Amino acid sequence: MNTEHGASSMGEPIEERITLRMQVHTDAPSHGIVLREGPKPTRVRGRIPRIARLLALAHHFQELLDTGVVRTQMELAELTKLTTARITQIMNLLVLAPDIQEQILFMAPVTNGDPPVTEKTLRPVLQTLVWSEQRERWGALRTDGPCVRENTSPLTLGSQRCTRSAGACAVASSSLDACAVLADRRLMKSRTTIACRGALAVLSPLALVGAVALAACASRPATGSLSRRVEHLEKRDAQREETEGRLARIEAQSAEIMKLVEAMAARLDGFDSRLAALTEQQARTAPPKRPRGLEPALVYAVPVGDSPVEGPADAKVTIVKAYEFACPFSERARATMAEVRRHYGKGVRIVYKQYVVHPAAATIPAQAACAAHMQGKYTEMKEAIWEKGFKANRDLGEKNMLGRARALGLNMKRFEADMRGPCVKRVKEEHQSLSQLGVSGTPTFFVNGRYVGGSQPFQNFKALIDEELAKANEIIRTQGVQPREYYDTQIMAKGRKGP
Repeated sequence: MNTEHGASSMGEPIEERITLRMQVHTDAPSHGIVLREGPKPTRVRGRIPRIARLLALAHHFQELLDTGVVRTQMELAELTKLTTARITQIMNLLVLAPDIQEQILFMAPVTNGDPPVTEKTLRPVLQTLVWSEQRERWGALRTDGPCVRENTSPLTLGSQRCTRSAGACAVASSSLDACAVLADRRLMKSRTTIACRGALAVLSPLALVGAVALAACASRPATGSLSRRVEHLEKRDAQREETEGRLARIEAQSAEIMKLVEAMAARLDGFDSRLAALTEQQARTAPPKRPRGLEPALVYAVPVGDSPVEGPADAKVTIVKAYEFACPFSERARATMAEVRRHYGKGVRIVYKQYVVHPAAATIPAQAACAAHMQGKYTEMKEAIWEKGFKANRDLGEKNMLGRARALGLNMKRFEADMRGPCVKRVKEEHQSLSQLGVSGTPTFFVNGRYVGGSQPFQNFKALIDEELAKANEIIRTQGVQPREYYDTQIMAKGRKGP
C-alpha cells in the first residue's frame, strides 16, 4: 500500500491518495458472497470407498444395539429394510483387528478406477478371528493395492492435507491465508475447529487473528475499478460454482448407474451356472423347508437331552441357551446369565447347546467343550475357552483347546478321542435340532420354551422369568405337578416341535 499526502502553505490538507494491490478470490458461504484474499483453495475430490462406508455402518448398527434402539438383528433388519444375512455380513466386519478397521475407515478417497479394497478382496482376512493372522493376510492384500494414510496429526499452519474417508471431511491447507479463509467462516464462534477423522483439529490463535484481519480487510468497501472488478469476479465465480456443482452431481449419478450396471452384469454372468446347479440339486432331493421366524408369544419344545446344565433338575424355570464361542454377542450374554443365576438361585437352571454359525472358528471349541462335559468339566472348560481363547486374541485353535484341557487336569487321551469322535456327531445333531425349531443365529434363548433373541439386558429376562415362575407355581399348586416333572409335562409335551 502506498500513501501520498499534500498540504497547502496554510497547513491544510489538499490531497490524499491510496493504492491497494492484492490477489483476491470470491467465496459463497451460507450468508452470501464474500471476498477472500489470496488464490482460491484447491478442492479435494473423490468418493469414499464402499468398504469404509460399510464398516462405518457396522459401527452404527452396533451402537443401535448397544443403546437399545433395537434389541436383535431381526429388528435391525426390519428397521433398515435389509435381510438378516446382509446384516450379518456387515456386522462381521467388526471382528477385524482394531488397527485394520482404522486403516479401512481412513482410506483416501478414490478419484479414478476401483477402490484398493472391496468386500470380495477382504474375505480372506475375515475367514479367521485370530488378529495376528488377520494382520498377515491384510498385509498380503495391501501389497496389491496399498492404502496409505496421508496424515494423522491435527491441522497446523504448515503445508499438509487431512482426509477422512468415513466422513465427508477433506481439508487442504498450504498457508496462513488458507487457514484464515477457513477461520473466516466461523468468526462468530468462540474457537475455530475442523472435525476430521473423528478428532478436533484446533486452529492456532495466530491463524484466527490472521483470519479476522483478512476478513476485515476484505469487508472494506471497494471503490472505482476495484469494485467493478470484484463484481465481475463474483459473477464469474458464481457461474463456475454452479457449473461445477452440476458436473459433480452428474458424475455421482453416473457412478451410481455404473455400479448398478456392474452389479447386474455380475449377477447375470453367474445366473446360468447357478440355475443349472439348483436344477440338479432339486432333481436329487426335495427342497428344504425354510424355517419361519420364531415368535416370542409361542412355547417351543426344546429338549434338554444330554446337554450341559447349570442349576437343579427341579427348577421351575429352564433357560436353554444356543450359542457359539466365536460370537461376541454370545460372550456378552455371559454376564446376563450370571446375574440371572445370582438373582434366582435354585429357581432357574440353564441348559447350554452349541449352535455353530462360523464353522471355521467355532467348531473346534464346541467339540472341546463337549469332550470336557463328558468328563464332568464343562463349566470350567467353557469359562477357560471364553477367557483364554476368545478374549486372548481369538485363539480358538486345537492347540490352545488341548492346552486348556491339560490345565484342567483332564484325561488327555480320552479327551482327544471324544473330541474327534462322538463330539463331532453331537455338535452337528444339536445344530440340526435347533435349526428345525427355527433358530438361525446366536445367541438364542428359550425361557420355559419362550423365545428371546440376542444379547438382551437382565431386566428383559427378569420380566419373562417372573411371569413363568408365577405360571409354574399356579400349575404346581392347582394340578399337583411335581417341580421336577414340570418342564417335561408342561413345556415338552405341549410345546411346538417346529417353527
